[in-house]
Amino acid sequence: AAARKTVEAYTRVCAEAGFAPLSLESEAAAVARAVASAGDLSPLLVLHLAEDDAGLYIVSGLSPRFSSTVPLTSEAIAMEPAALAGEAQRVCSFWETHAAKEGNGGAVRRAVACGRGAANTRTLSLLSAALHLPVEPALVWRNVLSVEREAPLMPQGDSLRFAVAVGSALRAFSYA
Repeated sequence: AAARKTVEAYTRVCAEAGFAPLSLESEAAAVARAVASAGDLSPLLVLHLAEDDAGLYIVSGLSPRFSSTVPLTSEAIAMEPAALAGEAQRVCSFWETHAAKEGNGGAVRRAVACGRGAANTRTLSLLSAALHLPVEPALVWRNVLSVEREAPLMPQGDSLRFAVAVGSALRAFSYA
């Protein structure tokens, strides 16, 4: 869901550029589709550490159930991960409180990170310690190919920047 004003702005820009949009999708939905396991319904915290901001998504299955964006650059997070960790703790707490009331979900037990800042192992280690959760780099190719049987042509550290693109491509793809 997005504000009407936001959707209208995007469709206007597309029309002015000569494109006829068929649909619009959130960054959270695309990232979730790329990095979450289709069969795992337990809540997962996804940290999308982009260049200009950080997305915090609670994902179950391949769908984001809650999302928040924090105006922290990947450089700022690398220098002071506690700022992002505090917001991530609030997101997890909010999720656990509301999921318990509705009878679905449960506690977040792990996190994955993608985006430009996710290649920094020190940042992930500090976030893991602050959140008291394992924080691992995402497997962006998880739902594209069998990473156990095939090695992606792109190194994992590089692939972390392409979670949105991979997830967008997966919208029309079903890996069996």
